[in-house]
Amino acid sequence: MAGVAVLTAGLGTAALIAPSPAAADTNCGSSSTGWFPYDVRVKVVIVNQYQSNERAVELNLTNDQVSDHSYASIGYGYKSGDQTWVDRSYDGGSTWTQCGPFKRDYSNTLKNVGNWMRACFRPVDYAQSYCTSWYYDQD
Repeated sequence: MAGVAVLTAGLGTAALIAPSPAAADTNCGSSSTGWFPYDVRVKVVIVNQYQSNERAVELNLTNDQVSDHSYASIGYGYKSGDQTWVDRSYDGGSTWTQCGPFKRDYSNTLKNVGNWMRACFRPVDYAQSYCTSWYYDQD
């Protein structure tokens, strides 16, 4: 029987997340990943735990300090066909808009100042989606 272990690191905690209630919009933001990135939320997920094709995936919500944009990125464990996206909320995560998904190891970037953001991904070999905890950029 396949299982999933979720580990969180950095600031905050996160749980398994259901898909966004909002319609996906793959034409949002820019595909540029910025000049001075730093990770504000990190989550490590073990996909297909206890199976022969088990793998660890590091999901990051990455901010660009210069342009104040955020994007989802997979630091390690990416497999062709994995999907990444960013959810952006104006009310602390009660409702949100999904930017993506994109079949690559990073999503488009979205303006983050005054918004709640989280990074999400769905592995190509497992039906569950995973997201970091929400992050609010106030500067």
